[in-house]
Amino acid sequence: MYPLILPISTVEGDIRLVGGTTPNEGRVEVIKNGEYHTMCSDYSQSSRDANVICRQLGYPFAEIYATGLYGPATTDYADFILSCGGYESSVLDCARNNFTIVDRCTFDYSIKCFTGEFGLIIIQ
Repeated sequence: MYPLILPISTVEGDIRLVGGTTPNEGRVEVIKNGEYHTMCSDYSQSSRDANVICRQLGYPFAEIYATGLYGPATTDYADFILSCGGYESSVLDCARNNFTIVDRCTFDYSIKCFTGEFGLIIIQ
């Protein structure tokens, strides 16, 4: 694993995936006050929230979502109270999308987004 960090932005609410081995996986970071912060929540993640995060990044949906899969945070945390219907194009479009900067995190958002490519398994 290497620290893949893409893209760079300063737009409030933009997100990126950090710490994965490919661009479609990693710990989710969100821009708040012009800086990236690891997205976390005191509540567990939902597949609807994960799907919106992946859609915002240009992927069709989330393949895997969990906590703590891609190493410890290297930024401050953004405590994110997120409640998405699963159809939104951005986390800022979700019914609840409040986030504040905090110094600790119970659950960080770790996601692997589906790229649209299926592997072929041949059974003989």
